[in-house]
Amino acid sequence: MKLEMNPITGRLDISGMSASEVAQALTYTTTEPVSATVGGVSEGETFDSVPLVEVVDKILHKPLAPVVSLSAQPKGGSYEKGAVLTVELTAVATRKTSDIAMLSYIINTEAESVSSDVSKGGTFKHTLVVSANTTIKASVEDVQGRMATSAEIKYAFRNPIYWGLTDDVPTGIEGLNKIIPTTDSGTLTADYGAYDSKRFVMAVCGSVGDVLNPSGYKIQNSLRNNQVEVECLDGQTHQYTIYYSEVNTQGTAYPVRWNYKLS
Repeated sequence: MKLEMNPITGRLDISGMSASEVAQALTYTTTEPVSATVGGVSEGETFDSVPLVEVVDKILHKPLAPVVSLSAQPKGGSYEKGAVLTVELTAVATRKTSDIAMLSYIINTEAESVSSDVSKGGTFKHTLVVSANTTIKASVEDVQGRMATSAEIKYAFRNPIYWGLTDDVPTGIEGLNKIIPTTDSGTLTADYGAYDSKRFVMAVCGSVGDVLNPSGYKIQNSLRNNQVEVECLDGQTHQYTIYYSEVNTQGTAYPVRWNYKLS
C-alpha cells in the first residue's frame, strides 16, 4: 500500500492503514554508497525503495553465522597402538540469523552429513569406530551460505614406553611400568625413587637422545642398551631398545629426564 498526500491538509494520509503497513510504506532510497560498514549494512551498499523498517533492522541486527561445538567420549588424546575405540560424538548446532541447511562431521578429509532435520539447530549424536590416527570436527552452514566449524578432536595411536627398576640386566619389558606418550618425540621424566642395588630402565620403540640426571648432566653415554622384540597390542612384533644403568648403590631417589623419539 502506498502513502498518498492529502491535497487539503498537505499531510500523508494513513487512514485505514495499520502500523505495520505504514512502516512498510515508508521507504529509503539513495545512490550514494554507504561509507562504512554499520551492523549488517556493508560499506558501498546502496538502497532503492527499501522500507525504512528493513534498513533500521539491518543496521541493528548484523547477520550471524550459525555456531557449532563438538565433544566426544572417549575424549581425544593418545592411545596405545592397536586399541579400538567406539567414539560417541555430540554436536551442538545453534541457529542464528537464518535456518541451518547442513550439519556435517568431517572425519579426516571425509564429510558425513546429518540426515535428520537440523534447520533450527539442536543436539545431534554420531557413533564411529576409531583405531588409527584420526582428526574430527563438525561443520555447519545456513541457507545463506554462512558457515562455522568446531574445534578439532584428535586421536593418536602410539606404541608405549616402558620404564622401571630391575635387579639384573633387562632382557624384556616384564615388570616395567607402561606409559602412552602424548607426542612422537619429546621429554619424559621418570622418577625411579629409591633403588638401592637396582638398575633403572627405559624401553622405547625408537631411540633416545640426551638423558639427564637430577643435576642436569647428560648420562646417556654411561647407559647400556640391548634390542628386544616386543609383541604389542596391535598384534605386531616391534623392536624395542632397552636402555639401562649400572647397579646403583646409593639408595636415593633418582628422577631421570629422557629425550625420546618414536620410530
